[in-house]
Amino acid sequence: MSAEFRRGLDALVSTESAAVSQVVEGEEARFFDQDLRTLADVEKDSAFEGLAPPRSLLDGFVSTPDDVRTAIASTDWRWRLDVICALDDYIE
Repeated sequence: MSAEFRRGLDALVSTESAAVSQVVEGEEARFFDQDLRTLADVEKDSAFEGLAPPRSLLDGFVSTPDDVRTAIASTDWRWRLDVICALDDYIE
């Protein structure tokens, strides 16, 4: 999470905490509703096992709950749950 993203998220959570929480919960539900088997490529994915997520995942400024949704949705699926969990932990 970049400093710019965190500043925007902090401001957003201070005014719209419930809406941000709903976005994160909804994106988590949507993630688990996917058939992840269709997204998996065992050969390619093995190269990512044990790696930390890239530092650029949550970058840029967010000012609305929809911006948070867009940030999550624009994350590659293999890191999306990491992003969702990090946001959930941070806003709690």
